[in-house]
Amino acid sequence: MTSENKTAPSDLAIQQNNSESPSNPKRYFFSSIPIQPIDLQWKNLTVSADIKKKVLVDGKKKTVIERKVILNDVSGTIKHGIFTAIMGPSGCGKTTLLNFLSARIEHNLKIKGELRVNSQRVNDIEKIGNLVSFVQQDDILLGTVTPRELFTFTANLRLGVSPEEKKKRVNELLHDLGLEKCADTMIGNTLIRGISGGERKRTSIGVELIPNPSLIFLDEPTTGLDSTTALHILEVLKALAKSGRNVVSTIHQPSSTIFAHFDNLMLMVRGQIVYQGPAATAVNY
Repeated sequence: MTSENKTAPSDLAIQQNNSESPSNPKRYFFSSIPIQPIDLQWKNLTVSADIKKKVLVDGKKKTVIERKVILNDVSGTIKHGIFTAIMGPSGCGKTTLLNFLSARIEHNLKIKGELRVNSQRVNDIEKIGNLVSFVQQDDILLGTVTPRELFTFTANLRLGVSPEEKKKRVNELLHDLGLEKCADTMIGNTLIRGISGGERKRTSIGVELIPNPSLIFLDEPTTGLDSTTALHILEVLKALAKSGRNVVSTIHQPSSTIFAHFDNLMLMVRGQIVYQGPAATAVNY
């Protein structure tokens, strides 16, 4: 067996079932590229929608406009270097808040409130859109390509660096995400057998990391995964936050082990934030 001090970076893959713990691997991509720290603050944020509704008036059906409030006068802060988990029941406004902060809010919604980036007031977060990435809940990946091919394609589209630097960044990202073992295996789909669910999720995260964002938003990245795989995903997100990035994710029904890994917790109920602070003190609160 090769000794640890002679092991090449390409042999340091994070595997789910080997002796190397994914909690403390040597990180390359996560730590080698400078990060622009970004903190977000929002104040008195209200998001509402006008809904057409048919009602009976004097025995006749008439269409009226009803205002539905999705987020009701909420304020909060998310800081770089910290992993923030947003929790709450279905329909409480988690995804709407995530969409607003990541500039993915629907244009037909009415928005009131104040947004600050590093204490500077901004009207539209799209002004720093090149520093923001969003990982959707559903993995939309082409099944006939490999993670290496997908990362390389994304790097060619989004990076203005040399081919050698692109290749270096792709290889470092494959290592840090524990994808080296399956880097040249097709992603797969319902008809093609491919990589596992956890590997697909890490590939989705990796695609959004290629341009080196400072703000990373994820919509329920652990949904549909077993407890061990979900924990590995969370450890990746924690490592991203530890590298200086601002990582925010909605989480649905986390296990106690996963909950114990949260840095900051935001609890939402009926469009309002009822708790925001360290996850360790949430139960007592």
